[in-house]
Amino acid sequence: MIPVESVNIFKAAIALLKDPANIAKTTGEVMVQSIGSTTKDEFQFGEAFAANFLGHYLLLKELEGVLEKTTKLLKDENRGWEGARVIWLTSDTAEHHMFDPNDIMCLKGAYPYESSKRLIELIHLETAARLREKGIYSVVANPGISATDVMKGTVPTWLILVALYFFRFCFLPAVCITPFNASRSEAYLAIEVTDPNELNPKTVYQSDVTFWGTSRVRKLVLRREGVMDCSADVCTNGNVDLTKIREEVDAIYNRVKKVSA
Repeated sequence: MIPVESVNIFKAAIALLKDPANIAKTTGEVMVQSIGSTTKDEFQFGEAFAANFLGHYLLLKELEGVLEKTTKLLKDENRGWEGARVIWLTSDTAEHHMFDPNDIMCLKGAYPYESSKRLIELIHLETAARLREKGIYSVVANPGISATDVMKGTVPTWLILVALYFFRFCFLPAVCITPFNASRSEAYLAIEVTDPNELNPKTVYQSDVTFWGTSRVRKLVLRREGVMDCSADVCTNGNVDLTKIREEVDAIYNRVKKVSA
C-alpha cells in the first residue's frame, strides 16, 4: 500500500536520465505521498505502517507458538517436516535513509511506504535467528517491479506498461511487469526450495525476468546500512538499534492485543 497523492514527472525524468539502472530505488523521490495519514480507528497508526508491516507482524506473533509446536510435533513423528517458513516482502525502494528509528510509523516523514518496507527488513534481521531456533525459517522476498493499481487515478495504466516495457528492453533488472512474474520469488521460497537449510536469512530473493520475459529469481545481499552492530562493548555508528525497534513494535502488538482481548 502506497499513499500516493501525485507523481513528480520532472523528478522522474531527471532520475531516468541520471541513473536509469536504479530507477526503481528513486520512486520514493518521484511519488508524492501523503504525510501523517493514519488509520481510522482508536489506534491511529500510520496508514502505510499498519498496512505494509503491522498486520503481518501481528499475524506472525499470533501464529508463532502454533508454528513452533507443529514443527516439533511433525519432526517427532518423522514426517519429513523441516520447519515452517515466514516470507517477508520488501521493495527496492526500502532505502535505509528513508527510515527514522524515532518515527517508525513515519507519521512525520515523506516516505511512509519505503519506511514500512525497511522496517520489515530490520525486524527480519532482529528475529530471524530466534525464529530459526524454534524451527521457523524467516526469509525476505522482493517482487521487483510490476504493473499494479498502486498509482490508479494518478498515472494511466497504459503509460505504466509502456514505461515498464521500456525499462525491460533497456535490460534493467527485476522489471517483472505482470504480478504473476512478480510472485516468482515468493513461490520459490515457499515451495521450490525443498530444504529450508538452503534459505539464507542474509539474502533477499528477488523476482526477475530475462529480456524475453522468462521468470527467474536473483539473490541479493540484505543491506545492513544504518544498523547498529555491537560486539562486546563496541558498537558501530549506525543509528538503528534492532533490539529497541523490536521492543517498540512488540509494545504496539501488546497494545492491540490488550484492546482486542
